[in-house]
Amino acid sequence: MKRAQQQQPQLESPTAKRRIAAVDAVRKSLKLCARCETVIARASAALVPAKGGTGHQVALVNESQETLQTSTCKFCNLLASIKKKSLDRERCSLYAFSANDVYARVPTRLLEQSRIEDTILFGILPSLGSRTKVKPSDYVGAVSRERKPDICIGPRKIQPGTFDLAIVKSWLAFCEARHKTLCLPPARQPPMMRVIDVDTEDDMTAPDPCHYVALSYVWGKQAAAENKLKFTQVVIDSLALCKLLGYKYLWVDEICINQDDADIKRIQIGAMDLVYGNAQLTIIAAEGDSAHGLPGLGSRRRVEQDSLCIGDTTFIRTFPHAAETARNGKWATRGWTFQEGLLSNRRLVFTNQQVAFQCNGMHCLESVHWPFELMHSKSQRRFSQRVPNPIFENSIGRDYSFETMRSYFNLLRHIGEYSGRDLSYQSDRLNAFLGVLADWGRRDPPIHHVWGVPVILGNLDILSLVQRTQVSVNIMLADWFHDRPCSRRPEFPSWSWAGWSG
Repeated sequence: MKRAQQQQPQLESPTAKRRIAAVDAVRKSLKLCARCETVIARASAALVPAKGGTGHQVALVNESQETLQTSTCKFCNLLASIKKKSLDRERCSLYAFSANDVYARVPTRLLEQSRIEDTILFGILPSLGSRTKVKPSDYVGAVSRERKPDICIGPRKIQPGTFDLAIVKSWLAFCEARHKTLCLPPARQPPMMRVIDVDTEDDMTAPDPCHYVALSYVWGKQAAAENKLKFTQVVIDSLALCKLLGYKYLWVDEICINQDDADIKRIQIGAMDLVYGNAQLTIIAAEGDSAHGLPGLGSRRRVEQDSLCIGDTTFIRTFPHAAETARNGKWATRGWTFQEGLLSNRRLVFTNQQVAFQCNGMHCLESVHWPFELMHSKSQRRFSQRVPNPIFENSIGRDYSFETMRSYFNLLRHIGEYSGRDLSYQSDRLNAFLGVLADWGRRDPPIHHVWGVPVILGNLDILSLVQRTQVSVNIMLADWFHDRPCSRRPEFPSWSWAGWSG
């Protein structure tokens, strides 16, 4: 009783009263409904998320997206931004998830030892009971403004007008310090290479050695090569980005590949594995074409991130993972960009919502706070296999010990993925994949190709397996098919996947 009496004056101090009154005033102005009052009270009470990789049911959300959007309750409006219209006819619930489970999956013991705090993410799903292992793609995150951002895992408010240069530099610095053998490019200069000088904006013969940045993007209707005096917007933005990051040279295919001399062009196209594999960084413009530029740099703004401040808690609408955004963007549909993303060691991906980074050891999102060191394996060479959602699934933890069948079947998988992409000129079907084939041909042991069809030579494990199973190597290498009607491309052999479209 005595202790309670001592605390009473503190609770009723003028400062405390003003603070409580201010919060109450904000709550009234937001016109919160009873359900949202309960949700906010739970989130603001402790900000302790659910554990065990499951989502815990918090409340029913059976209203349609439109009803939530037009509600006078501001928190309902925020929920509308994460409820898909396709769920309008279903019984739905709001579930609370652990930000650590969604983004990082760091063992609880390591979080506690490092004093890194977890936060709550709210997501809407069809009602699946009190708990669910299913996870949505969009969330509203609850973040305490009293917490320092670098000691928690959770959503991060980003600016639509400009990307966060400091955080991008921190990603690059971390990779350079921890992933030297895994991510830094080999000293293999591509033949007849030209680059753009970032300061003079002139294209020139590349010095040897040359530390340069490569650009991967979708060509627009008018390529800059048609007018040497004018760069497309994506090149202009990329030159500005190189200056900000301290790089002197930029490689752009439409400018740095000889478009007039067929022999030189063929040599340069055949070395795409060296161009992207040797780059210090590859800038990927994941959405739009060359006129779209890089969102967050220059005049192109990003999508506004919905948020709501209530007392000491900020509720932030998270963006879908950049992996999902990149896969759904125009860049992911084009044939030439397939090998550009796959063969690069370090990639900076620009979407209409945020910037993301992926090297051969880790991946990062501008819109999420997470502890890089704790997410790495014990060797600190790459992210632990627990960490979900890399942007390029085939590059994280890329294994260069190709004594097993995995190398061969990885190449077959890449061929299948690439075959579904679009090309402006079908005659480029093989050219746009030569970089990948050349990369596999340089590995130890190598896998060569004939008109794009993998050919295995030498005393490899796969040969012994084939012999044991009494399967012909030739039949195995030609064992592919289309699962839907397709058309012939007569410029390529009928026994090659390149000889068919569809």
